[in-house]
Amino acid sequence: MIYSTQNLALILLSAVLFFNCGGGETSSEETADKDSAQTEETTNKAAEPDANPEALEGDLKEFLFSVDGTYGWRSEQDENLYDFFKDGRWIIQGPEGEATMWQGKWTLEADQLSLECKDCGTLPAKQTLTVKKDGENLVLGDKTYTRYAPEQ
Repeated sequence: MIYSTQNLALILLSAVLFFNCGGGETSSEETADKDSAQTEETTNKAAEPDANPEALEGDLKEFLFSVDGTYGWRSEQDENLYDFFKDGRWIIQGPEGEATMWQGKWTLEADQLSLECKDCGTLPAKQTLTVKKDGENLVLGDKTYTRYAPEQ
C-alpha cells in the first residue's frame, strides 16, 4: 500500500498530538513536575492547623531545639531559662543564664509537652502544658518564650 505525502503528514501530526495530549507515556520531566506538585501540596497540608498531628508534633519538636547563636528559651513571665535536647533532657538555668541549676526530662505528644523535674526549686515535679509556635516565639501554657541569645 502506498501512502501519499498528505496521508503521512496527517499520521505524523496525529501521533504528535496524541503524545503531547497525554495519550502516550509521560516523560521523566513531566513525572518530576507532578511529583514536585504533590510534594508541595503535602507540605502545604502539613502547615495547616488540621494537618497530620504526627507531622505537626515533629515540627514542634524541632522548634524546641536551639538554633545557631542561641541557647534555650526565656520568658519575661518566668525567671528560668529552659533548654530542650533531642535526647529528652530538659535543662533549667537560672535567670542570668548561669550554669545548669536543674535537669529534668521532657516528652511531647501532639501539642502536649510533659515536663518532669524532681527537686527543681519552685517548679512542679510534673506538669503538662499545651505548646505552640507563635511566629518565632514558643508558647508554653500561658507564657510566651523567646530564644535566648547571649550578648556579645
